[in-house]
Amino acid sequence: MASLAMTTVKNITTDQSALLAFKAHIADPYSVLTKNCFYNISSLKMIRLSSNSLSGSLPNDLCNRLPSLEQLVLRSNGFFGQIPLSLSKCTQLQHLWLEHNKFTGRLPENIGNLSKLRSLVLGHKAHNSLHGHLPSILSVSLPNLKWLALGMNKLIGTIPNSITNASELTLLELGKNSFSGLVPNTFGNLRFLSLLDLGNNYLTTRSSTTEWSFLSSLTNCIYLKVLGLHSNQLSGILPPLIGNFSDSLQQFYAYDCELKGSIPQEIGNLNGLIDLRLQDNDLNGTIPTTVGRLQQLQGLFLFGNNLQGSIPSDLCHLGRLSFLVLDGNNL
Repeated sequence: MASLAMTTVKNITTDQSALLAFKAHIADPYSVLTKNCFYNISSLKMIRLSSNSLSGSLPNDLCNRLPSLEQLVLRSNGFFGQIPLSLSKCTQLQHLWLEHNKFTGRLPENIGNLSKLRSLVLGHKAHNSLHGHLPSILSVSLPNLKWLALGMNKLIGTIPNSITNASELTLLELGKNSFSGLVPNTFGNLRFLSLLDLGNNYLTTRSSTTEWSFLSSLTNCIYLKVLGLHSNQLSGILPPLIGNFSDSLQQFYAYDCELKGSIPQEIGNLNGLIDLRLQDNDLNGTIPTTVGRLQQLQGLFLFGNNLQGSIPSDLCHLGRLSFLVLDGNNL
């Protein structure tokens, strides 16, 4: 037993030495991950090198060298080039976080082969420059995926309905791309969804005079806290069914969407709402008195519309309100 223990300690020490050697070479800006000292650790399960000054490209034989890899977290560095197709060979991979680098090229379709993947973060609060369409197979083959964050890239085309086949998703972040076409009416299949960000794209509705019917499906997402639809070309009318969202909804962002019509009275049913942003639209009518029922509300942003009438005294009941921004209307 003593001999076995000594051997184990020796192996661990060797691996630690290899990692230290890798760190000593970290200043090399070209393909730092190909250093032999690093690749010899075939038992390695986790690589977390976020928020450093690393650069270089991901090597094609990464998965051949590190077959046990479960986490690859390289965010906030200077890595560049394309995400290699061979990354799909890391069959044990559960978390892949590469945002805030300089990756370019298309999102590999065969990344859908990573059936154990739980989080795929290629853009969230900071960007890469990935382009092309969102592969429809991506969500079909990822039954365990909970986080899909592709924001702040250059992705184009429509959002495929198949994305809702990833039924375990809790976070779906597609904002700040160039997606176009209709908002899928199948988001209600994502029963565990907590955050949906579709803001800053080129999404549209069927007609500028019709209601946002896609919201009907989203009301099935009873855990939804954040819904971002802002800065799209959606146009249309906010429907009364907005009041059918659960009390979980805390942030509703539909500013700069070319919204028309009036704000429905049913918006006062959103008892958990903290932040309501409908500014920079073409809304008319009066501010609903039912807004005064939103006791959790901290921010009410309605500026830059065509609202008329008086400011309801009911707003005085909002004891937690910190931001009331109504300028640029006809009140």
